[in-house]
Amino acid sequence: HTDTEVILHLYEEFGADCLQHLNGIFAFAIWDTDRQELIIARDRMGIKPLYYVHVNGRLIFGSEMKVILCHPDVRRDIDLISLNEYLSYEYVPSPRTIIRDVYRLEAGHALSLDRSGLKIWPYWNITLSRSESRPPVNWNDYAAGLYEVLKNSVQKELVSDVPVGVLLSGGIDSSTVAAFMTELYPGTVQSFTIGFEEHSFNEIPYSRQVAQHLGTQHHELVLTSQMAAELVPQ
Repeated sequence: HTDTEVILHLYEEFGADCLQHLNGIFAFAIWDTDRQELIIARDRMGIKPLYYVHVNGRLIFGSEMKVILCHPDVRRDIDLISLNEYLSYEYVPSPRTIIRDVYRLEAGHALSLDRSGLKIWPYWNITLSRSESRPPVNWNDYAAGLYEVLKNSVQKELVSDVPVGVLLSGGIDSSTVAAFMTELYPGTVQSFTIGFEEHSFNEIPYSRQVAQHLGTQHHELVLTSQMAAELVPQ
C-alpha cells in the first residue's frame, strides 16, 4: 500500500538491479540479511539528499546533515576545499559537503557495504550523444512530443499522499509546470513565490500575473535583508 513496499518487492525480484526499474525521486537503504550487505541509493537526478561518512569502520548515513552530525564519531571540521568551491560556485559540488569527510551520495549512484568493504557505482547517467540515424522530424512533431513528455512528467509528480504545490517564479519553466498542474490536479493548486526588496531580483509581479491567469491559490513572502541577517545565527 506504499511506495516503500514497491521498492522492497522490486529488490526481492531484481536485487540491486531494481534501480533500473524505478522512475521517480527516492533515497533508500536496504539491509540484505541473507547476503549480509547494505545497499543505499539515490534517485537519478539527485532530488532526494543522502549523506554518509565512513569513519572508524562504521558507515553513518541519513537524508539530513544534522543526522550525521549527531554521531559522536563525526567531527565538525570545515572542509576548506569545499569552502573554496562554495565561494566560487555558490554551492558545494557533490560528492563533497561543507564538512570534511562527510559526503553526498551522487545523483544516479548506489553504495554497497559488506565484509569486503565499501563500493560506490553509477547505475544511471544521462547521455548527450545524438542519434545520427534518426530521420528528420518536423518541428511540429517535436513540439507535440515535448508537450506530452512535460505533461506526463508533471502528472507523475502529482502522485502523492501529501499536498503538493509549485514554486512559481513567473518564468517559462515554473509557469509551464503550474499550467499543467492546474489542468491535472483535482484540487486547487497552491503556488508560492519568494520576493525581494531589490527590484532586480524581485519576480513577484510576474508570478502574480501567472497565478491570477491560472487560478492558483497564491502565497507570497518578501525576504528582506534584515530577515536574512537575523536568520544567519540560526
